[in-house]
Amino acid sequence: MSKNNRQPKPISENKAIFFTIARLLGSALTIPYDLYHFQSAYMQGGRDKLKQLKKDLDDKRIRQAIYDLRRRRYLAIKKQGGRLILSLTNKGKLVILKKRLQQTPVDSHVATLVVFDIPESQRRGRDQFRWWLKDCGFKMVQRSVWIINRNVTQPLAKVVKQLKLSAWIRIFLTKNPS
Repeated sequence: MSKNNRQPKPISENKAIFFTIARLLGSALTIPYDLYHFQSAYMQGGRDKLKQLKKDLDDKRIRQAIYDLRRRRYLAIKKQGGRLILSLTNKGKLVILKKRLQQTPVDSHVATLVVFDIPESQRRGRDQFRWWLKDCGFKMVQRSVWIINRNVTQPLAKVVKQLKLSAWIRIFLTKNPS
């Protein structure tokens, strides 16, 4: 196989999660710089002072973004030895899967159909799953039959596995009925 025809290597789930965190942090960091402070810093200490100020602001914004993600219970922080371990919570994983699902392009030729029969003993999981489907843009056909005009079978399967409801949920990729 030539170098031009190589398939990109699939990335591990952990790397994908951390890339997503980086994108979330990046979107949280898009705060316009205060030109007045930068102009003043440049006049006081030149480029070195300006670089240090920008670095300090970026560090502060990253700490604030991590604090916000932790406060929303999307991120868990553990100390292990002398290191801090950042990991996504189940809630954080569901948010990322929801974003992936919403970023999947609308396809007029296919639809993802979700059919489930979750027992009463799993009521909380069932209600959470219904809420999540509705929040992601699925349309209810019947109480336990939902559809969306996107091919989202893979992210949806991850959500079902995350919620531990795979015994009662079936996901189908179909031709668009409309």
